Amino acid sequence: MKNFKIALIALFAIAISSCSDDDGPGFEFNQENLQGTYEITFLREVDTESVQLTNSTIVETVTINGSVFTDAQITFNNNSYTISGSYVADEVTRVDGSVTNRDEYIVNLDSTVPYTINEDDRSIMSQGETITFTRFTSSSATLIIDEDFGDGDRFESEIRLKRIND
Repeated sequence: MKNFKIALIALFAIAISSCSDDDGPGFEFNQENLQGTYEITFLREVDTESVQLTNSTIVETVTINGSVFTDAQITFNNNSYTISGSYVADEVTRVDGSVTNRDEYIVNLDSTVPYTINEDDRSIMSQGETITFTRFTSSSATLIIDEDFGDGDRFESEIRLKRIND
C-alpha cells in the first residue's frame, strides 16, 4: 500500500506546477504545455497520524525521502500519465519525535493513471487526489499534494521534475 501511495504521489507531483516568469510570456499551465516526459529529481513525503488515547495523544510521523532515481520518469499524455523507473526510499518513522524505525527499500514505478486538468487552479485530479503545480516552466515542474484529514492527520508530498522532451 505504501509503495502504491508513493508512486501515486510521484505522479501527482509531476502533474502539478505553476507558471514562472523565467519562461517568458505565453508559457501557461495547460494540457498542451504539460504533455511530455519528465525525470523525477526529488521526492519527499510526510504522513502524520495522531492517535487519541485516554489521557494523551500519540503522534506518528513517517517521512520518506527519495534518492538514486533510476530512469524514474513521468510522461504526461492527453488525460493520462505513465510513471516508470525506480528510486530508493529512505523511510523514517517517529513517534512523538523519537525515531522508532528506519528502513531503506527500492520503489518500482510502473503505472498509467488517468487525470483531468484544471488550468485555473494549476492542478490535476487523479484517483481522487488533487495535485497542484507550484512551479511550472518549459523545463521543470514542482508538484505538491497537501491533504489535511483533520484531528492531526495530514499527508504532504513534494515532487520535482525536469522536462527531458516534449
